Amino acid sequence: MTPQRILLTLKVFFAMLVTPALVHAQDDPLPSPYFPDPVFVQLKTKSFNTETIDRIYDMGFRGFRRGIYWDEVDKGDGTYDFSAWDKEFKHAHDKGMRIIGCFFGNNKKYEDDGIGGIQTEEGRQAFAKFAAAAAEHYKDYDIIWEIWNEPNVRTFWRKNKKPVGDVPTAMHNSQEFADEYSALVKEVAKEMKKADPDAIIAAGSVSNYWKPSYKWTEACFKNGVLDSGVTVWSVHPYGVKRPEDFTEGHEITRDLLKKYGHPEMPMLNTERGFAIKEHQGGGEVANEGWSGGPAEKAEIFQAWHYVRQFMMDQMHGLRLTTWYEVGGDKFGLIKNRPVVTAAKVMNQQLKGYKYVKRLDSGNELDYVLLWENRDGGQKLVAWTAPPPKETPDKAEAREVTISGLSGDVPVVDIAGKELTASGNPTKFKISGSPIYIEVPTGKRPGSVQVAAR
Repeated sequence: MTPQRILLTLKVFFAMLVTPALVHAQDDPLPSPYFPDPVFVQLKTKSFNTETIDRIYDMGFRGFRRGIYWDEVDKGDGTYDFSAWDKEFKHAHDKGMRIIGCFFGNNKKYEDDGIGGIQTEEGRQAFAKFAAAAAEHYKDYDIIWEIWNEPNVRTFWRKNKKPVGDVPTAMHNSQEFADEYSALVKEVAKEMKKADPDAIIAAGSVSNYWKPSYKWTEACFKNGVLDSGVTVWSVHPYGVKRPEDFTEGHEITRDLLKKYGHPEMPMLNTERGFAIKEHQGGGEVANEGWSGGPAEKAEIFQAWHYVRQFMMDQMHGLRLTTWYEVGGDKFGLIKNRPVVTAAKVMNQQLKGYKYVKRLDSGNELDYVLLWENRDGGQKLVAWTAPPPKETPDKAEAREVTISGLSGDVPVVDIAGKELTASGNPTKFKISGSPIYIEVPTGKRPGSVQVAAR
């Protein structure tokens, strides 16, 4: 093990001595379940600098995802140049941040067919050596390495609309894509493990929770990807309107992991954002990230969905969630947008807390999640969702009571405004906008009762 991995193991071990409820193994190299450790954000080339890293750290993020591009690193003569990443990765590492390094891109030195993806044995071996060089170069950083970005879709794998030699027409979620990607993962994982036996390797990066994407995922599992040395499976749960609609896709993916002999393999959400405006044009992926509803409230809805996305992933055991993205006019954490405040408030309110369970309300649309810190202190995160596949404005505000809570109870809204709920029992108003409820010392919340409407 690396010194950093040994230190991480010791920290988790001693935490387990004082916190028996800690559920993850003592040698677990992934971020801890205590916020904000699992809270990540995507950085792209324009935002990849030490200033942005400092900004997201100050917002409460403790990790980010960043692409590492094959053609920029691999010089074709057996040398690899990581200088475009070194300063920033070291800066983040020194601050105690975690990194998802996503290996991506083509390299004309090895394949120059112009159709994308990786089709040849020469290309696979060269890409694998590039990935292994990165694993060796950053061995002491405990980076989570991800193989490719959304290889199940033409957008990022290959784009040929007509057959090219023996290469068939490119189709989203096709068997061909699964076979090509599976071959790449097997080669990459083998070489990376030679370079660093402790390497944390993510495969999948699956775009969208659609039926075809589940079929593609299963095709990869049939090909033996899970037995290749990968550590975790990653998903990008676009293609649904509500964060609550993640449930179906998370459960299907988990069932597939069980079916193919890896029920305990961790799952990561390495990219998902909610857009503030609709894409123009049609096509299968034209509106991924767009939830609909009145355009004038799109920025408010984005803030709601930011928090609810992290909540849903925690509910389903995903080990981290990456918001897409820092910059960009559709998704970005841009100054003065409500989502920026929502991100800061979430990290402040849940700092030092981990998800425990969902309280029973008898209503699938009402969510009251219990969180607990290492000292036994508790908070609740509560909201109500619109019906499945509906737009965010269809969420109906309602009043709830929670057994075990009475009198005045502190509440903070998504914008950080401090409120007080009162009554005997205490009455809370919930809507599509999550609220944070501080459980008074000595109280223990129970079931949730929804007022008649």
